[in-house]
Amino acid sequence: MDAILGSIYAFPAPHRTRTRPLQVICVGPSRSGTDSLRQVLLQLSYPNVFHGYETIFDENRYQKPLLSRILKKKYNGGSKDGNIVFTTEEFDQLFADYNAVTDMLVAMMAVELVSRLPKRKSHSGSTKRRRCMVG
Repeated sequence: MDAILGSIYAFPAPHRTRTRPLQVICVGPSRSGTDSLRQVLLQLSYPNVFHGYETIFDENRYQKPLLSRILKKKYNGGSKDGNIVFTTEEFDQLFADYNAVTDMLVAMMAVELVSRLPKRKSHSGSTKRRRCMVG
């Protein structure tokens, strides 16, 4: 599997460091309004909001191998108890330039991402389909 991923994503991912705090995490399945939520967050002065569709744009091609590594670690990490530990740096590589994140890709790693969010302040916006964490 690593050989296949290596040939698909043959370009190196740039080393990135967090340039702004990650303040909002909103997760939801596809077709549940996450892009509308992204538009609202942009209007509320969160200048950079990650949504999974951004990974298709050429300027964001580095995100695909990073996402693949994180999801592979989560789902094929080899931990029998399901206790996979992610570092803040792993998420910073992917979300370094974002104030807020949303969409299904984020939902797949929400528990791990929230555990790495420093100084969570509140939890709001809970519905059956979408949950938001504001920090």
